[in-house]
Amino acid sequence: MQCTDFQMLSGLGKPMWASESNGESAANIARATNLQYIDGGITASIVWPLIGATYSNFPYSSYGLILAEEPWSGNYLVGPGVWAMAHTTQFVEPGWQYIDSAVGRTAGDTGSYVALLSPNGSDYSIVIETAYATSSQIFSFVVTAGLATGPVHVWSTNLNSANPDDWFVEAQDVAPVSGLYSVTLQPGFLYSITTTTGQSKGSSPAAVCQPDMKCSLHLPYSDSFEEYNIGQEARLFADVNGAFEIAPCGGGRAGQCLRQMAAVQPYFWWVTPTLRKAGNPYTLMGDVNWTNYRVSADILLEQSGAVQLLGRVGDQSADDPSCLASYYLQVADQGNWAVVREDIDGTTTGLVYGLGAPLGTNTWHELALTFLGTTIRAELDGQLLGTANDSTYISGQIGFGVNGWINAQFDNLMVTSPLAQRRPVRPM
Repeated sequence: MQCTDFQMLSGLGKPMWASESNGESAANIARATNLQYIDGGITASIVWPLIGATYSNFPYSSYGLILAEEPWSGNYLVGPGVWAMAHTTQFVEPGWQYIDSAVGRTAGDTGSYVALLSPNGSDYSIVIETAYATSSQIFSFVVTAGLATGPVHVWSTNLNSANPDDWFVEAQDVAPVSGLYSVTLQPGFLYSITTTTGQSKGSSPAAVCQPDMKCSLHLPYSDSFEEYNIGQEARLFADVNGAFEIAPCGGGRAGQCLRQMAAVQPYFWWVTPTLRKAGNPYTLMGDVNWTNYRVSADILLEQSGAVQLLGRVGDQSADDPSCLASYYLQVADQGNWAVVREDIDGTTTGLVYGLGAPLGTNTWHELALTFLGTTIRAELDGQLLGTANDSTYISGQIGFGVNGWINAQFDNLMVTSPLAQRRPVRPM
C-alpha cells in the first residue's frame, strides 16, 4: 500500500481526511490508519460502514465494524475491526499530535508504526502493525525529550484470528531501564504501547444466536404494508435497483402498497463502455437459507410492461449489481408470462412460458411461485400457469421486480410452506 496521491495535495494548506476507508478487514484498518498519516499527513478518517446491515448474498456484505445481516433477529457480530480502531482511539484523544521523527514503515514494508504525544508533553502512545510480517521481531525504544519514563502498558490484537479472545488483549507491562526497553512483536499483529491508563475492552451483550448458528426467519411470513408511513421502505426489504416505497394503493384499492417509484432509468456509475447493462428494478427480502416455500403477492401494473415475482434469490453480482442468481415469474399486461432462471452473469433461461388473457393496467392480480425440491409451480389469480423443473438453485430470498423502468404496485405478501393453501383475495 502506497498512498502516493496525497503528495499532490500537501501544498494546499487544507486539513485532509480519509473519507472512505473500508472495514473489509482488521488488517486493512490497522495498516490504513497508520499509513494515512505516514504517507499523507491525514489525522482523521471515516471507516465504512460502522454497521454492515447487508444481506449475506449482497456484494460487500462482509464489510463493517459490526455485522448485522439478519435484521429480523436482532443478532449482530462485533468484528475485529472494532478493536483495530480501538488501538488508536483508546490511546489518543483530540489534541494529541504525531511525533514526526517516530513514524514510518518497518524494514521490507511489512508493517508500520506511529507515535503520538499528549498535550501534557509527557504521556505518549505508539501504534505498530505487523500485517505483512512473516516472523517475530524485536522493537527497541529510547525514551528522551522529557517523555514519561515509567512502565508502559502493552495491548495487542491478532489480526488473523477469528477468536474474540485474541482481540484487544492487555499484556504484561514493560518497565524501561534508563529510558530503554524492548518489545517482541509477532507477525500479523497490531500493538498499542502507552503510558496512559483507562483502556478497556468491556463486554458485549450475549448473542441472540450461537456463533456457529444462523437466526432463521421462520415461516409463515406476511406483510400487508399497512403499518408504515407513506414514503417509507418496507421492513426487511433491500432495494437492488429502483426505489420501492410505501404509497397509497391504486386500482380502486384502499390502504397502502409497496410501489416501484422510479419511472425513468437513472445514471448508473457501474455502466461503462465495457459493461452496459443497467438492469431492472428489484427489491429483495427474507432468509437466504429458505429452501421450499410458496411466495405470493398481489400486483398492479400502472403502465404497459411486465412485473416479476422472484424466488430462491442467491448471490448478486459485484461487477453488475443488476444481475441476480434467481428464479422469477414474469407476467406482462398483454398476457404473456414466463418462469425464468437468471444466472449471476445476467444470462436468462426461460423454463416454461405461455400466453394467457391480458392483465391490463391498473388492475389487481395475484401471482404465486411455489418451490418444492426441483419443482417450480407458477400461478396467476389462483390458476396454474405452468410447472418447471430445475435444480440450479435450491435456496434463497424472495423479491419483487419490474421489467423496465415503469411504476408497479405490490400488496399482501405471503411466504408460507410449499403446501399452504391459497389465501382469500382481499376485497377491492
